Amino acid sequence: MKILYKELTTVASFEGKQIPPLAELLKSRVHSSASSGSPLAPDIFVDQYGFIVESSDVIHQAAPVQSKSDHQKWTQMLAQWDTLSQDRKQKIKQRLRKSVPNHLRGNVWKAFADVSKIKPKLMEEYPELCAKESSFSSQIHLDLSRSLPKHVLFQDSDGKGQKSLFNALKAYSVLDTNVGYCQGMGFICAVFLLYMSEKDAFVMLYRIIKDYEMAGLFQPGFPLLFKCFFVHESLLETWLPR
Repeated sequence: MKILYKELTTVASFEGKQIPPLAELLKSRVHSSASSGSPLAPDIFVDQYGFIVESSDVIHQAAPVQSKSDHQKWTQMLAQWDTLSQDRKQKIKQRLRKSVPNHLRGNVWKAFADVSKIKPKLMEEYPELCAKESSFSSQIHLDLSRSLPKHVLFQDSDGKGQKSLFNALKAYSVLDTNVGYCQGMGFICAVFLLYMSEKDAFVMLYRIIKDYEMAGLFQPGFPLLFKCFFVHESLLETWLPR
C-alpha cells in the first residue's frame, strides 16, 4: 500500500525533538519503505492534510500551495513574535485572510495562544496527570476512533495518533474536574495533534477551555452552547429576518 501526500517536507520543518505525531508517522513510513525496497500502500491515497481520499485525482484538487514568500513572511514574523510592534501586528489579520502555510499552522496557533507562557508549569504536571486514573478513561477509549476517523493518523487503535489523543484527553480530564471529558473535545485535540506534539496539544486544549472560557461548551448541560445558540438566532433575526 502507498500513501500519497504533497508535503513530506513538513516533517523536516518542525524544530526540536517533539515533532507532531503525523510528521512522525509519515517519516517512519517513508524510512521503512526505503529500507525494505517495497512500495507503501498502493490502495490508500491521502491529501496534503493526511485525510484518506478515494483516488489520487482528489489530491490535485487540494487547497492552493502557499508561495515561498508567504513561508518566509510567516517564519520571520514567528521569529520576532514577542517584539512585534502594533503596526506590524495589524498586518497579521491581512495575512491570516490569505491563509497560513499548512506546515506552520501549529507554530502560529501556539504563538497566538501564548503557549510558551504557561507551558513550563503544565509540562511538569503532564507525566503525573497521565499516570493518574480517570473516571472518563473508558469513554475516551470508545471515542478515539470517532475523532477524525478518515485521517491516516487515527486509523490504528495501537498507533501513535490514538495513543497521543488518549493521553492528552485523559490528562485534561484529571486536571479539570469541572469539565472532565466530552466527546467534542476529541475533535479539537485531534486537529492540534496534526500540527504539534502531544504535550503541546494538551497545553493548547487547556488554553482554549480554561483561559478562553470555553468550558461551558463541554460541561454537563452545555450552558455556553445554549447561549451561543441564542446569539446565533438573534443575529439571524436581526440581519436575515426572512
